[in-house]
Amino acid sequence: MPRSMKMAEIKRILQIKELNRDFSNRQIGKIVNCSKDTVKVILSLADTLSITYEKIKDLNEEEIHKLFYPNNNPYQGVPEPNVEYCIKELKKKHVTVLLLWREYIEKYPNGLKYTQFKERILKASSASTITAHFERKPGERMEIDWSGDKVYYFDKETGEAIPCYVFVSVIGRSGYTYMEVFRDTKSPSFLTGVIHALSYFGGVPKFLVPDNDKSAVINHGKYEIIFNREFSFLADYYNTIILPARVRKPKDKPLVENAVFNAAERNLIGKMHDKKFYSFDELSSFVFDVLEKFNNAPFSKKEGSRKSVFLEDDKSELKSLPKTPYELVTVKLATVNNNYHIEYKGFYYSVPYRYVSKKVELRITSKTVQIYYENLKIAEHIRLYEHKGRYSTIKEHMPIEHQGMSKDKLISWGYKIHNDVGEFLNKYFAKIPFEEQGYKGAQGIIELSRKNLPRLITAINEANDYGVYTYSAIKAIYTRLEKQTSFEEMVNNSNLRGPDYYKESN
Repeated sequence: MPRSMKMAEIKRILQIKELNRDFSNRQIGKIVNCSKDTVKVILSLADTLSITYEKIKDLNEEEIHKLFYPNNNPYQGVPEPNVEYCIKELKKKHVTVLLLWREYIEKYPNGLKYTQFKERILKASSASTITAHFERKPGERMEIDWSGDKVYYFDKETGEAIPCYVFVSVIGRSGYTYMEVFRDTKSPSFLTGVIHALSYFGGVPKFLVPDNDKSAVINHGKYEIIFNREFSFLADYYNTIILPARVRKPKDKPLVENAVFNAAERNLIGKMHDKKFYSFDELSSFVFDVLEKFNNAPFSKKEGSRKSVFLEDDKSELKSLPKTPYELVTVKLATVNNNYHIEYKGFYYSVPYRYVSKKVELRITSKTVQIYYENLKIAEHIRLYEHKGRYSTIKEHMPIEHQGMSKDKLISWGYKIHNDVGEFLNKYFAKIPFEEQGYKGAQGIIELSRKNLPRLITAINEANDYGVYTYSAIKAIYTRLEKQTSFEEMVNNSNLRGPDYYKESN
């Protein structure tokens, strides 16, 4: 059994094999960054279990893991060694695999045994580099790049030249080209360009071949390729594979390199030499005019044009587009608060309470907030926009004792304890714009009543005198009463904060 793989890697192996049956296990392994033996085992196991990409593409991490890695796998969840670091260190004098394994096992006591550790290093050190050589087939690859030269439009009032950047994409054998200008080369612009290019071409190729720009590839090391997360989501949505060109290897994407020169630089920028544009829209319109003329221009040494060859050779080989274009996703990390909510842009979204204090990944679109833990979706909410501070809480995410909780119930509990407690909770909730914000503080006040009700009543009366109605104020007074010092002494102490501070906190 090969190393325990990430489920995304297993999906990619099955996806690549399904899209191109001619690919060898070695070729697939080079794309996915694993050994050919690993690919062989995964494909063999999938065949035995009648598992296809279509069957697993919508399954979560846990469901796929159960299919491919039974519970008796001794290396399930075991941290993998940093093989790139190990190979580099082994070139140094007196450094051995055994020495590196001992350092690894000291850091991860339940890590791989020495034999497994050594196997990882040997496989990685003997792996050949990716050749990225594929016979060009109709509609198979969409190459993507940015032009190295900027274009400009001018501010009408100041005359300032405002730089823009040309996104270029070329598909299949035809060299059929798509161009668009953007104000920057950041990830949202890059992804928007890819989405628009796919719509322009009217279909989806097997491979997207970007340059190694940070908007597409975060890291292209010798042993590992790390894609921009949002780009990976886009590829999954369109059921295509990212196949980045090698670093400083323009021959890996010759068509787009040629298009950048001919379309973007010679035709577009060359034709702008005597023109000035006074808005971004005006510049964009000119780019699309140049693009259409470029694609329809007849070839000089063969029949047809880029467009006619595209329609004849490439178009029919493209997969159908989804019914709606991909919607950009913003990826953020967050820590679940102790009230089992995460915060994004001033709004709060619940997750199952057992994930309190866990690091989670947010995937945000214009309509939804999806929350993932270790690639498993644990919550999804409609995105909130109005009245910051609002909560989106799903009942099933609450601990049983919190389910059904409300402001009215908490105030009612307060009155049952003591009239002063109920009155205080009434004032407490009146100061809070969204009642969910007050649940934790109200529970804290009720908890103090169980410890020492007379002391709590004294603290509440003293807080009333100061006109502060927050849990933090009650807790501070209650603590001071335990120590038998006066509230005035506490406020006057330069190391402590006064009543104005408590007014700001719930």
